[in-house]
Amino acid sequence: MKIHWSQTALDNLTAEAEFIASERPLASRQWEKQIREAAARAGRFPWSGRRLPEAPDLGLREFVVAGYRMVYLPDADQVVIVGVRHRSLPLDRVALGIHASDADDED
Repeated sequence: MKIHWSQTALDNLTAEAEFIASERPLASRQWEKQIREAAARAGRFPWSGRRLPEAPDLGLREFVVAGYRMVYLPDADQVVIVGVRHRSLPLDRVALGIHASDADDED
């Protein structure tokens, strides 16, 4: 299944990798590899991630990888990675780049 990274997810990935790299460059590369492997796993097994409790109405799922939540949206032909966030930080629609109007568009 095709994997697509949203701009928010790519921005999250870059910011977190740079933050980790500021003190531990090797750990940053390993962390990014683990996140990308989780994305590949979501592509192979799109329904295997845990349902996202903060937004059950949106069909989002997640894998927790090295203390970070990789949030994705599976559908019939692709998986969209919508965000990567440290598990200690709040996770809401704004953090994932999802606005209230996006959810309303389904009418």
